[in-house]
Amino acid sequence: MMKTILIVLAALLLPALGQAQKSADLTSGPQLKLQKPAAAASKAVVDTLFPDILLDTCSQTVTAYGISQSIGGFVIGSNDYGDLIKVQRIVANTDEPFVVTGMVVAFAGYDQGIEDTHLRAVVYNDLNADSTFGDFLGASDSVRVGDVALPSNQQLGFTEFKFSTPVLVENDSFFIGIDFSDTYTGSEESYIGLFHTRDTCGDGRNVYESYIDIAEDTIYSSVFENWEGLNVEIFMLVATDTDINTSVRQPVADYSASVSPNPTAGRTLIRFTADDPTARYATTLTDLTGRQLRQQVLDRPSYQAQVEWSLNDLPAGIYLFHIDGPRGRQSGKVIVR
Repeated sequence: MMKTILIVLAALLLPALGQAQKSADLTSGPQLKLQKPAAAASKAVVDTLFPDILLDTCSQTVTAYGISQSIGGFVIGSNDYGDLIKVQRIVANTDEPFVVTGMVVAFAGYDQGIEDTHLRAVVYNDLNADSTFGDFLGASDSVRVGDVALPSNQQLGFTEFKFSTPVLVENDSFFIGIDFSDTYTGSEESYIGLFHTRDTCGDGRNVYESYIDIAEDTIYSSVFENWEGLNVEIFMLVATDTDINTSVRQPVADYSASVSPNPTAGRTLIRFTADDPTARYATTLTDLTGRQLRQQVLDRPSYQAQVEWSLNDLPAGIYLFHIDGPRGRQSGKVIVR
């Protein structure tokens, strides 16, 4: 089903590039009529999801806004602003849990200096009730930047991100997008960007980004808030399946874990109950994109197990700890000040 849509889109879409610095000039392209596919008639419904705005006539023009001549890159992509992720809100028309099995996006271009770095598709819960960013749910297999498809002969190229471990989504609204964290360091000025709708086509509050600001803090906010009211949405297609048995995601467990101190400015101690004395317990610390920062494996630990990590080298922000054991995974937050 997804391949059928891609054939139609690839034949019709023409990229239109603009330059902007927290705003964008509009550049027209050819018209596109996009129809949402019908769900497969089977017990396990395989469907293709995309932003609702792609059914609006305004989305018949796609674009990729640049930043400026002095600050290279794209508004939707890795650049001198230190982008880590760009994610799009997707709403599924179902009350049942489902798994994400794949995603395709159209890239606008990249700097050859980062062609040997890698990208991943990442999935998050939607915003929490207090408007904080949702929890990380999972990630796709990696794709080398040098292998992404770029526009050719005035047609968009599409890059597929496969989820060898399908990601379980239990709410009808979620975020999915691209993790750029491997393409950016403080010493680089490279870029890679995504195509998206033109300004005023969509709601910039449906697109969230994480980036490193000038104070080296990790910021999570909407494109609308960060780019002076820019209202765009990312051009992407997401493959889902309601047969959640296709997922090998770890079940949720409770090992009575505690973190102290939390928040911390240096070391942190994680204590948990290892109730199977013959089992192996793996503990990891990740950032919110799922990138692993610490790991320690405990073989046959004592009943009251603990792991201590030094976090002095990490920038201030929210991180996740994970304990994987025989009953599944327990996760929680670690706040670094």
